[in-house]
Amino acid sequence: MQLMSSNVLKVNPGSATNWTAPGAFRSVVAGDAEIADVINGETDRDVVVIAKKEGITNFVLLDGEGVVVANLQVQVGIPLPLRQVRIHNKKDNPAGYTSYQCAPHCIRREDKMEGNDRQPPASTIVNIGNGNQPTAK
Repeated sequence: MQLMSSNVLKVNPGSATNWTAPGAFRSVVAGDAEIADVINGETDRDVVVIAKKEGITNFVLLDGEGVVVANLQVQVGIPLPLRQVRIHNKKDNPAGYTSYQCAPHCIRREDKMEGNDRQPPASTIVNIGNGNQPTAK
C-alpha cells in the first residue's frame, strides 16, 4: 500500500520549522540542498525544515521499503505583504478613490466608502470638440 501525500510548505530564509508526514518514514531524498535542508524530528514522522535561500525545492520521504510516504514541496521566500492601493479617480471629488489589493498583482477590492461617482470607464472615448468642452461619443 502506497501512502502518498503532496504538500507545500512556505518558509522564510534563515528560519526553521517542524513538519509532520502523514506516515512513518525512514529516509529523505533532497531536491536542492542549497535552498533548504532537513534533519530528523522527534518522531519517525517529523522533519525539521531549515530554509537557506530563496527558491523552490522538494523532499521525498520514503519508508523502509522505498515506498513514497510524502513529497514535500518547500518554497523559501520572503512573503510580500498585502497592500491596499487607492487610486483617486473620482469625478469632481478629489478625496474619492477606487480601492485595490496588491501583492504583487492588483485586484479590485470591495470598499463601501468609494461611492459610485467614478470617472467614466476607460472604454468611453472622449474627443475634444472645436471649443473647450469635451464631447462623448
